[in-house]
Amino acid sequence: MSVKKNIIANYIGKALLTILSIVFIPIYVKYLGIESYGLIGIYTILVSMMMLVDVGMGQTIVREVAKYSANILTLEEITDTIKTFRYLYLFIGIVFAISVYLSSEFIVLHWLNVEQLVVSDVIISIQLISVMLFVSWLSILYRNSIIGLQYQVWLNVSDVSFAVISKIGVILVLAFISPTIIYFLMYQTIISTLQLFFMIYKLNKILPNTSYKSKFSMTVIRRLWKFASGVAVTTIFGTLLSQADKFILSSMLSLSSFGLYTIASVVGRSLGTVISPLTLAIRPRLTILYENNDEEKLIDFYHKSAQLMSIVSIPMGVILILFSKDILWIWTNDIIMTEQIYIIVSLLVSGTVLNGMMHVPYSLQLSAGWSSLSAKSNVILFFITIPLLIISIDNFGMIAAPLVWVVVNLVYVLIIVSIMHKKLLIHEKWNWYRYDIFYILIVSIFSGLVARYFIEFNLDINKGVLLFEIFVSYTIVLLGAVLVASKYRDKFLNILKKGI
Repeated sequence: MSVKKNIIANYIGKALLTILSIVFIPIYVKYLGIESYGLIGIYTILVSMMMLVDVGMGQTIVREVAKYSANILTLEEITDTIKTFRYLYLFIGIVFAISVYLSSEFIVLHWLNVEQLVVSDVIISIQLISVMLFVSWLSILYRNSIIGLQYQVWLNVSDVSFAVISKIGVILVLAFISPTIIYFLMYQTIISTLQLFFMIYKLNKILPNTSYKSKFSMTVIRRLWKFASGVAVTTIFGTLLSQADKFILSSMLSLSSFGLYTIASVVGRSLGTVISPLTLAIRPRLTILYENNDEEKLIDFYHKSAQLMSIVSIPMGVILILFSKDILWIWTNDIIMTEQIYIIVSLLVSGTVLNGMMHVPYSLQLSAGWSSLSAKSNVILFFITIPLLIISIDNFGMIAAPLVWVVVNLVYVLIIVSIMHKKLLIHEKWNWYRYDIFYILIVSIFSGLVARYFIEFNLDINKGVLLFEIFVSYTIVLLGAVLVASKYRDKFLNILKKGI
């Protein structure tokens, strides 16, 4: 499967999933209430906490399966690898899910600030979430195996299909059976389980039939432990850093106020829907180019990937930052909620734009088997960021959390990338900063500010008209970004000439 097809499939899939989420979140809030929706935010936190015990296995699976695709590993080696990781995932998943289930009462009584919901219902909800966590955790193994094999078109079709069944079906459950968080979670658990079995079936179909009986292998663990341990530290502390705001706020705010922050986070970090598809598509290709020692092609693909990441994320990020108030009002039709969270959304998007810049350099590090740089960086930043978050939130409130998110990602871009290029592609650092980031960022900000100047926020304006104006603004910003991207400008102009 080509990188181009995977990128297109990933973007179409993510776009459809994002549209489904945007459409259905207000409906969920209508049926469940903002406090119940806050429990969905708790599920997100617990998923992130579970990723702390991933210990680098997810990224290791992608890398190893990509090596099998490049004929660097044999079928016997990759089947042993998958089976070994299957046992590890099962053990960790069972332990974590049982721990959450047994701790459900403690979580509700000593962590959450429940105001209106029945406490016993919230406890049952946490117990259902523990089952969902197990299913989500086990799905990671099969999802990453399919990604490494570059069957991302199939994976996106599966994701969108099950999302439609999940989101439409649960509305029917809420409307005709019971509009409660318990029924919501029960239905989601059933659909997630069905999708897991579907991925297991697909992976077994992709891998060729063999008489070889795969086995749990300590050889696999010894071969991969160093790389996986570095990724593990990166994942653990990276997850803690990215979710620390929610974790701290969930214990300091009421569940309804935390529900507001959860909604802000959905919009504020929605930019990840244009970042992750590209990351998933390029990582196997970077691994293959690095393993084949093809430096010239590696450099070209690295800069193409970085510029494409900037083209798809920076213009959209600029529009979300400058038009956050307008977009929230169009989406929620609630001016009071909009006024409460639009600045938080703008700050969260700013941090996510900076975070997106790091994805291609980080993918290069993983492709080279160098996981220690990000691991050390995340550890240091964690011990600086957590006290800073606690102190700043205590003194300045909810607004402090996204500000810290911006600062953390700024450190990554300005310092960590510079350190990386002292070892990998050592002559490409300034090309990355100048051509892949700076020019695209400056032009996008300037054109976005010009568009914002001519479009005023007005409650009396027709929402369709406002949405069209925002779309035109985005098109202008995107056009400017493409025209200053050295790897794509000539190709774009040639397409225009042919069209004319």
